[in-house]
Order: sequence, then structure tokens, then C-alpha cells
Amino acid sequence: KGLSHRWQIMTFLAEFSYMGIELCATRLLSPVFGTTLDVLTTIVGILLASSALGNWLGGRIKTNVARWPTRCAFVCAAWLACVPMFVSACTSTGVASFLNLVITCSVILVIPGICFGAWVPLACERHAYVRGLDTREAASTLYAAMTAGGLVGTIACGFFLVPWLGADKLALMMAIGMFIVGICALLASRDMTSAFRHEIGILGAIVMALIVFSGTVYVSDTASVGYSDGVDEWLDTQYGRVHVGDSVVNGKTLRSLNVSGGFESAMFMDEPYGLVFNYTKMADAVISDYAGAG
Repeated sequence: KGLSHRWQIMTFLAEFSYMGIELCATRLLSPVFGTTLDVLTTIVGILLASSALGNWLGGRIKTNVARWPTRCAFVCAAWLACVPMFVSACTSTGVASFLNLVITCSVILVIPGICFGAWVPLACERHAYVRGLDTREAASTLYAAMTAGGLVGTIACGFFLVPWLGADKLALMMAIGMFIVGICALLASRDMTSAFRHEIGILGAIVMALIVFSGTVYVSDTASVGYSDGVDEWLDTQYGRVHVGDSVVNGKTLRSLNVSGGFESAMFMDEPYGLVFNYTKMADAVISDYAGAG
């Protein structure tokens, strides 16, 4: 009786993670694509489209329904653990075209979106079965929990977790959260047949291995992504994703400051007073415009 609300709690946590990964995506993509309206629209559009597909697929499942919430949560957790790796691979060329944006967003968001979408009808069916509710009451209570989870996730991630943890670590946190949701769904299903135990054991081991790999390679403080040596520091703030990094240009070491996809400043380490950007190239045009206006 005390666990009668377990599906509402799990749905709350799943929606919390859903909103968390949406906010993570905006930060992870910003160094290459910026934070333009095109980026935000693409992220939201792909998540909504994949969630709609997941809703439809979840409603089509007719057999072994009790097993599918665990599968969805575990697959989602495995994918979220790989998000930093996917972003690094897709943006390694530095090409900020709209096509590359759509491809990158699709790679990191479609599978989680489908899993989250499929979770809703599956959890609704299990919630109605456990509580003995009719469809309307089961859907209303579950959707209330889902909306509350989205609200809390948006506030917590947007105002606190992204600035405190950074987008990489938050993505890993969301993966761990979905892994816990999957374990809870497994316990709630009470399906411990030999075949299902074997399947979930393999899937769970894969998820844990990916979480450990991501934690040690992509989100550790000593991780170096993009450069083999020199400075490579990332910082998430309330205003943007800041990167200070070294690269080699024409045989010279260049240290640059990038904020959400835009270069704010740069300097050659062996020529600290040399100009990297031609700041004066528009000076004549500006002076002419002012002279004409006067």
C-alpha cells in the first residue's frame, strides 16, 4: 500500500531527467552552433517529434507490458551516458551548418525522446493496474506527476545544476537517474523469469559500464577533449558555456576565449601583444559613415 504511488514517483524522476537533458543539449551544442533561435527550435522540435513517436510506439505494445518500462529506462540511461561522446564526435569538424545541427541533435536526442515518450503510456497502464484505477484517473494522476517533474527539473537544472555541475556532469547525472528509475521499474514489475533476468542483467551491465566510462573520460576535471596538450578548460555559467583552450595556428600556440559559440578574445602565447583578429579592418568604413552623417 505504501508503494501505491511508485509509478507517479518514477514518472516524476523520468520527466525531471527529460527536461535536464534538454537544457544540457543547449549548452553542449553552443560552442559550435551558438545559442540562436534555430538551435533552440531544433532541440525542442526533435524532442517533441521523437516523444510523439515514442507515445505511439508505447501504446502499440501488447505483450509483456510490465517489462518495457525497465527496457526504456535502461536504454535511455545508456544513451544519456554517451551524450558527451556523441556531441564531441558530431561537432569535431567545427562545421556549424544547419544540416550538421539537425544531425547532431538527432543523434543525441531521438533515442532518449522515444524512450521518454514510450514510458508515458506504459507507466500509465501499470499505474492503473496497480492502483485499480480507470483510464481517466490513472492518466490524470500520472500526467500531474509528469508535469511536476518537468517543472522541478526545469527550475533545478536551469537555475542551479547546470551552473554548479556543468552540462557534461549533469548529462551523466541524468543517466544515473534513469538507471535508478529502470531498477525501480524492474522491482515494480515483479517479473523475475530466467530469460528476463538474463536480458536485464546484460543491459544493466552495459549501462553501468557506459556510466563509468563517461564519468572517467568525458566529465572528469582532468579530461581533455579537443586538444592533446595545453589549456583546455570548460565552465558552465548562468549566462553561457565558456571555453578557454589552446590550439596551434601557423605553427604558433593560440589561446582563445569562446563563449557560447563566439570568440570573445584570443592571443598568441609567444606574441602576447600581437593581434589575432584584425580589429581595425572596419575602421575606415565606420569613420566614413560617421563623417557622412555629420
